[in-house]
Amino acid sequence: MSVFRVFLYTARRSGWAAQTSRTRPIIIQGQSFSLSTLLAQSPNVVADHVTASNQEALRRCLADASFRTYGSGWKSWQRCAEFYGFNVDCLLHDGHPMDLESCCAKIDLYIGFECGLRQINPKSISNTYIPGIAKQFMIHKIINNFKAAAYHDITKTLLDGYSRIWSEKFPEGQKAKIPFTMVLALQTERFLVSGDIASTSFPTTGEPIRATANTMRMTSALLFGIFFLLRKGEFLPQTKTVQAHRPLLRSHLRFMDADRRVIPYHLIGHVRASWLTLTITFSKADQSGHGRIITHHIDVSNPLNCVVQRMEAYIVFSRDHFNATADQVLFDIPGLPSLSADFITYLMRRTCELLGLPFDKISAHSLRYGGATTLAAAGFPEYVIAFYGGWAHGSRAMRTYIKPTDAIIKKVSLHMTQAQSSLNVHHAVNQILAGQLSA
Repeated sequence: MSVFRVFLYTARRSGWAAQTSRTRPIIIQGQSFSLSTLLAQSPNVVADHVTASNQEALRRCLADASFRTYGSGWKSWQRCAEFYGFNVDCLLHDGHPMDLESCCAKIDLYIGFECGLRQINPKSISNTYIPGIAKQFMIHKIINNFKAAAYHDITKTLLDGYSRIWSEKFPEGQKAKIPFTMVLALQTERFLVSGDIASTSFPTTGEPIRATANTMRMTSALLFGIFFLLRKGEFLPQTKTVQAHRPLLRSHLRFMDADRRVIPYHLIGHVRASWLTLTITFSKADQSGHGRIITHHIDVSNPLNCVVQRMEAYIVFSRDHFNATADQVLFDIPGLPSLSADFITYLMRRTCELLGLPFDKISAHSLRYGGATTLAAAGFPEYVIAFYGGWAHGSRAMRTYIKPTDAIIKKVSLHMTQAQSSLNVHHAVNQILAGQLSA
C-alpha cells in the first residue's frame, strides 16, 4: 500500500473526512458562512435556502422550451378540470388521491375534451401534454394516480382510437414537407440578385453595399440552417413570440485554421479558416442544458456550397463594411432590419412558388429537414445524422460516447457540398415533384 493510501485510510478512520465535510462553508447569495454559525444564529435561513435550492433544482429538471410546452398541457388540463368540475390535482376532498379507476375516468374526459371537442392532434396529447401534466405533478410534489392512469391500457386504447380518426382526416401523405436543400438555397440567391424575389425591408438591388449585405446574410442563413440542421428558433429571432432564450451570437462561431487554432474575430478573413465550429446554446430537445457543438471542414474545391467559406465571407463583409462586432446577433447587421425566422420562411416559400413547387409544403423545419435529407442521401448512418441534428437516437449511451472524428467531419462537409453540386435546379424540382406525385 502506497504512503498516500495509508494516509487516506488513517484519515478516514480518524474522522478527518467527516470533519472536512462539516467545516465546508455554506454559500448563500454569494456570501460564505460556516454551518455551525448559521445553525446557531439563523436556522430558518438554512431551511429557507434549502427549500429555495430544491425548488430551483426541480424547476431546472426540464429545458426551458420543454417547460413552456408542458405548461401548455397543464393549462389545458386546468381548463378541462374547471369545465367538468373535478379536482385539478386528482385529489379527494380529504386530500387523499383519487383511486386509479376514478383517475382514469378523469383522463378519459380530458382526452375527449381535447381530441373530440377541440380537435387537438392525439399525438400532441399523448406525447407532450399528458407527460407534461405528470411532470407538473412531480415538480409540485403532488402524489396521485395520474401517471399510472395515463399509461393504463384503457387510456392508451382511447388515444389509439382518436389517432386512427385523426389519420383518416389528415393522411400522412398530405403532411409531407419539402426538404429545402442547398440547390434550392442557391436558387434563392439567384432570385434575390435578379430581383425576382424583392422586399422593401431587405432590398437586394440598388445601393451595392446594402444590397450585397442583405443577399449575403439571407443566403448564408439558409446554408447555415441546412449544414447545421438547425431549428429556426436555434439561430433566428422570432417576430410573433417573445424570445425566451439567448440568441445565437457571432461569438458562438469559431473559425479555426488548418491546425485547429482559433482565429480571433478581427483576424477572420486575414487568416484562412479551415474549420467552423458552432456552439448551439439553445435547443428544444436539450434536456441537459449543455447545448451541442457541431463542426464543419472547408471544401476548397466547391466554395459556392461550402458553409465555412460562405460564413467567413459574410462575417468579414458585415464586420468591415458595417462594423458588426462579435457580441452581436449572428444574422443582424448594424443599421439594417433584423432578419427574422418568418422572413426566411417567406424566402423559401417564394422560391418554391417561382419554381412551380407546392410552396405550402414548406415549413419552419424545411432547412433542418433539408440537411438531414442530404446526409441520408450521402449514405451516412443514423447516428451521424442524429448527432448533427441533435436528435435522440435509440441509445443514450451512443449520444454520450460516440463523437465524429476529424475524418468523419471532413467527409460530412465534403459530401454535403458535393451531393448538391452535380444537381441543377430543374433536376431538383423534377425530383421533388415526382416525390409529391408518388406520395
